[in-house]
Amino acid sequence: MVGAGLVLAETAKLCDSERVLLALGLVQLINPRLYEYDYDLYLLYPAMALVVMVAKDLNVRVFAWLQGLFITVMICDFLISLIGINILPYFPGTFLTLCALFLTVVGLSLKHQTPFFRLSDLPVLRKVGFQSQFQPPRADKPFSENNMP
Repeated sequence: MVGAGLVLAETAKLCDSERVLLALGLVQLINPRLYEYDYDLYLLYPAMALVVMVAKDLNVRVFAWLQGLFITVMICDFLISLIGINILPYFPGTFLTLCALFLTVVGLSLKHQTPFFRLSDLPVLRKVGFQSQFQPPRADKPFSENNMP
């Protein structure tokens, strides 16, 4: 989650105040304190709203879906706490949904940032002669020569 937060902050080119808000929200996702409906969600929801807004520039259709999911989760948590139901059993679902939302946006930002990634682009694998594309053996060479790099 920490690495995903760094990736999102770098690929979305967030300013300093947005990075602080994202970090405070991610702390709640990494280590939630489930004592009661505490002040923890006051930091989590603005950070996830920032994450949803980052998705707007990446894919409009996914942005609309994530926006609806985020608003639904937020309204459900608010109504559950307003009615007075013990909210502790509902926290894991909330945090799981928000983690999935966050990782979806990180995945979209990585896909948007890097058009295509091949394993042979890694310098370590290039040294050992790794080839990322399968090359069928040629018929004019013996089998032992086809397997040599």
